[in-house]
Amino acid sequence: MPRAKSKLRHSLTSERILATKPLAFRTCILAALIFGTDGYQLAYAQVGTVGPLAMEPLAAETLIVPPGNHFLDLSTELALDPAAPTAATLPVGAFPGSEYPYPTQVIPHPLDLSKIISTDDHNIKMLEADAVTPTMLDLYELASSRYTVYRREENGITYLPGDGDQFGWLSFEAPNYLHSDRKSGFTTNMNFHLLSGPQSVHLPPRLYDFELGYQARNTLSSVFSYDWSAMVGIYSDFEDSARDGVRFPAHAVGMFHPGPRADWVFGIDYLDRDDVQMLPVFGMCWHDPERPQLRYELVFPRPRIDWTLSEQSRLYCSGLLGGGTWDIEFPDDRNDVMTYRDYRLAFGVEQTDEDGYLRSWEVGWIFSRKLEFRNSPDEMGFGDAFMIRYVARK
Repeated sequence: MPRAKSKLRHSLTSERILATKPLAFRTCILAALIFGTDGYQLAYAQVGTVGPLAMEPLAAETLIVPPGNHFLDLSTELALDPAAPTAATLPVGAFPGSEYPYPTQVIPHPLDLSKIISTDDHNIKMLEADAVTPTMLDLYELASSRYTVYRREENGITYLPGDGDQFGWLSFEAPNYLHSDRKSGFTTNMNFHLLSGPQSVHLPPRLYDFELGYQARNTLSSVFSYDWSAMVGIYSDFEDSARDGVRFPAHAVGMFHPGPRADWVFGIDYLDRDDVQMLPVFGMCWHDPERPQLRYELVFPRPRIDWTLSEQSRLYCSGLLGGGTWDIEFPDDRNDVMTYRDYRLAFGVEQTDEDGYLRSWEVGWIFSRKLEFRNSPDEMGFGDAFMIRYVARK
């Protein structure tokens, strides 16, 4: 297309461009940036002739382009007389290599387009950062939301110090449950435990958990939700046959939502452990939308109280039954099944991150610690201990 001075008739008043065609106006500018004067003419002609609005004359628009600058700086104060029957002319010298001498002004518009296209690299970087920054969780919204998830993904590291006749424990855990935003699916995981002591009994130094399961949760109506899972797991030191370490944990929990503040929770949690086969699940969750700082999940056997400090951080206190059952082999080649149990009271600080996880550090008090074996009537007890735990929930 030969380049020449030309006049373009506008089909929209400036007010209609501002109100209904901001994208079209920017299209003209971007076309000029990419394809030069010809691209500007073509885009301007298209947006000026398409649409149901009546054609009306428009004052000229103004472009100012410094020599050698490949970006348009549209920072000129713009004055407009909608009744003026003038037609816009293309900018002179708008691009390097243009056949027109520099400078000339055209295209006034009530928008300050310097805020749309800028040569300020800092502003460009800020816009790019805004475009890629994911939305972080709002803890105030979570605090006032309904109780619809009984178990969720929790990846953590738990440390209980101990040596000599005390019982030390270090676990790397990823419980076999779905993200809280998923409705159903299969899950797999492996947990790894390192043991220290006690000297009175020779326990294996390592224990493993391998699990495969399926979980489903949903909200059936405005007043009822459910969360259930079933899995098969092998819990053993894998020094010999792990047949006695096969277990089938499961849970089935329902939630009744009679109003915006209270949820009633009921169900069963089947642990399939030698010491505790099954636990009832019951209680209530209180969350007041008018006071989102506090949330009370008074649900046995996993109670928790949250105190929200800001949109991205909160404190909490929680209770938990710890331990499990594993098939092991003693140094004299005897096989047995060991069960360890404790009760945990934890205090933590939790923060959100850009990946949608809730990451927290906990310190806790561990008490009522017991160790027993299936083929022995004796039960070993240990003193109270403290716990340090890092956990990422989603």
